[in-house]
Amino acid sequence: MPRVRGQSLMSAVSAIKETYDGMALLRDWLGDEEPVHEMVALFRAERCIQGNNGKPCSQNKEPNWWFRNVADPIAQYIRRQLELKSKMKMRLLIDDDLHMCASCGCALPLKVWVPSHHLRAHLSKAVIDQTPDYCWMRKEFQP
Repeated sequence: MPRVRGQSLMSAVSAIKETYDGMALLRDWLGDEEPVHEMVALFRAERCIQGNNGKPCSQNKEPNWWFRNVADPIAQYIRRQLELKSKMKMRLLIDDDLHMCASCGCALPLKVWVPSHHLRAHLSKAVIDQTPDYCWMRKEFQP
């Protein structure tokens, strides 16, 4: 079997596929843009954690399936995106207090990094209307 830089062709194809899959994960998560600046992500995360007069947002809920149902395809997809986020070294000190948004169903450790334009393209006004008044998404969706 031919070799590519010390690898077999099959392992090179596998590496390319992983890159392609990684790119697809990244595009679904962030769109075609760069993630927001860390300060923006931190501000958003703080709203989820203490935006309710110093208490966590009522919509910041720990999901039941996140670690329990390993076979769930949605959980697997989110885990892969979280792995990609980790590889990109996108970590906030308060990530452990971010869970799932009950209003939109998104994983907050991922969502706080998403560019506003990409959020607006994928969330409906009806979903935003379900968020509390202090939600950062509601603020960013105002004209």
